[in-house]
Amino acid sequence: MEFLLDVDGSFFFMEMNTRLQVEHPVTEMITGQDLVEWQLRVAMGERLPLAQDELTITGHSFEARLYAEDPEQDFLPATGTLTRFALDLEGAGLDADKVRLDSGVESGDVVSMHYDPMLAKLIVHGADRDQALATLNRALAALDVQGVVTNRAFLQRLATHPAFKGCELDTRFIEKHEESLFAPREITTEAYASAALIGLKQLSRECESDSPWDRHDGFRLNAPHTIRLALCATGHDLSRAQAPDAEDVVIVEGRRESAADPWQLVIGDETLTARIQHLEGDAVAVTLNGHRRRLQARLADNGVVVMADAAGETRLLLAAHRRHRPRPARGGIHPHRAHARHRGGAAGGAGPDGGERHAADGHGSHEDGAHHVRPRRWPCGELPLRRRRHRGPGRRAARIRRGGVEGPTR
Repeated sequence: MEFLLDVDGSFFFMEMNTRLQVEHPVTEMITGQDLVEWQLRVAMGERLPLAQDELTITGHSFEARLYAEDPEQDFLPATGTLTRFALDLEGAGLDADKVRLDSGVESGDVVSMHYDPMLAKLIVHGADRDQALATLNRALAALDVQGVVTNRAFLQRLATHPAFKGCELDTRFIEKHEESLFAPREITTEAYASAALIGLKQLSRECESDSPWDRHDGFRLNAPHTIRLALCATGHDLSRAQAPDAEDVVIVEGRRESAADPWQLVIGDETLTARIQHLEGDAVAVTLNGHRRRLQARLADNGVVVMADAAGETRLLLAAHRRHRPRPARGGIHPHRAHARHRGGAAGGAGPDGGERHAADGHGSHEDGAHHVRPRRWPCGELPLRRRRHRGPGRRAARIRRGGVEGPTR
């Protein structure tokens, strides 16, 4: 049964539906009863399992409807293929008895224009309203949906809005608070550092063999690990992540003495001592200058780092300097050979011999006996995780000819 509540506290009967409402999981969560089972029993001619005075209501419950729609485009329906659809309760530290996901889709399903855009219902329970709302926020952060635009991030902004938390609700809530609900989120230095750590962790996993030539994490022989990453803000749509302008890119320079040491991340004028620890599922613990925080973090196939916690969601496109073949320096000395002679440190990643491996195109200069590369402004259009493998000395071939061996060839 549905009623309309007036501002003076009076209420009026609106309608009665002899079927289950879409919100019926809320009733099930606070009563502990299975209403679908009740319907089947009644259809079989049985009596209702309990009388009205035998029912008890415990705690508070919320239901959030996940739709394939774009809140940034006036909530227009969206289509596509769900490349990933999962709820990471373990990583979020949530109890399965307090969180429920009713869904008719799974990873790999196609969301078409022929059906209702609702994908799932996320239902939570808590001892009171505040606790249930906090659980809803954490559960939304743990919900990983990729491939199709959804309202998941908008639901999280709604659940954390001060007016919603304060029960200042009416049917024009979104219209009244449109400016704050759709305001662009400021990306902090800590967010860039956290995204860089996630990218560095992924790069360290991508070694195809034990060979140092296959390492992408800035490894150097007898020198600190050094690497540069480019990060730039992107929209919520992973499938349409586009390269922004160069002025929107933030360069993060990472350096550490060994794999056991923390990273020293330089972002602008700030330097942060950083560590990352994998917890359960998609959860990680990021420690920046001694301050530890837990968040859900995942790296999408197109290089977008998605980070979510109680404060909301941040998405950053992860890229790295492109690996062009460096131009010979003045005097005919090739930059790689200049590195090999001087064993000097340089910006960007380097090979095991101390040579520059993925420097950007630029002009060479010699300072303190080392060759440095001044990178061009990065347009942030490529992903860092699909790099061309470096062909080290062990991969060169020698052609044997009559009269001796011809020099090494590529």
